[in-house]
Amino acid sequence: MARLTKRQMKEDKFVTGLLKSQEFFNQYRSQILLGIAGFVIVVIVAVLLITNSRSAEQAAQNQFGEASMAVREFFNTFEADRNQDGIPDGSLDSALTILTNAQAEFEDILENHGGSDMAKFATFYLGSIAFKLGDFAEAENYYQRFLDKYYISEGFTAAAKMGLAGCKESLRDFEGAGLLYLEIAQEYPDFPQRMEALRKATINLARGGLDEEAKLAFSLLEDSEASRSIISDAREFLYEQNVLNPYTYNLD
Repeated sequence: MARLTKRQMKEDKFVTGLLKSQEFFNQYRSQILLGIAGFVIVVIVAVLLITNSRSAEQAAQNQFGEASMAVREFFNTFEADRNQDGIPDGSLDSALTILTNAQAEFEDILENHGGSDMAKFATFYLGSIAFKLGDFAEAENYYQRFLDKYYISEGFTAAAKMGLAGCKESLRDFEGAGLLYLEIAQEYPDFPQRMEALRKATINLARGGLDEEAKLAFSLLEDSEASRSIISDAREFLYEQNVLNPYTYNLD
């Protein structure tokens, strides 16, 4: 019997491997085909989910853009006072219509695109719109929801807390408003509205009967870059509320 060459042995092993693979495939044909089909379905579903997610995100972005334009139109047109006569240039009815339309757009984003990145912005602006429309309870709800559920930046968080404090103040929760204003001023030293937060903290804490906290807020206000008139007005209010004694208080 002739000996097989190395090449023939390799080819023989290759053929044997193919035959075994074919045998294995024939034996488990249905399971293998089902596995392949399942994998293909998973890939297709994943692609569809990614595509739908991107489409939903784009739809949310488009709707958010339209609502944002309405808000900008309100502030740029209907709150403008170019002749500085103390009266906004735009008509109140038109302004309310614009805000109401923007509100509906943002609400639709939350309803139909709640998982999109735009939902966090929509929640914040719904709080701002409700506040502007005088619905302070609704504004409080949106601002609190934003703070509990979302984070965009430190600036947005501070602004949402400022809005929430304003809601509490408008709803005559002076203690809650004052403490929140004070928290904002202490936690966000670079917040552009910090001096206003300190002024409001001083007034609301005094109204809420928290004299020591009011004194602390006023002390921080005095140490800030607030104008003399703002500091003087806050001091006079504390005199009126008997939080400070005008005869013993050291103005230095």
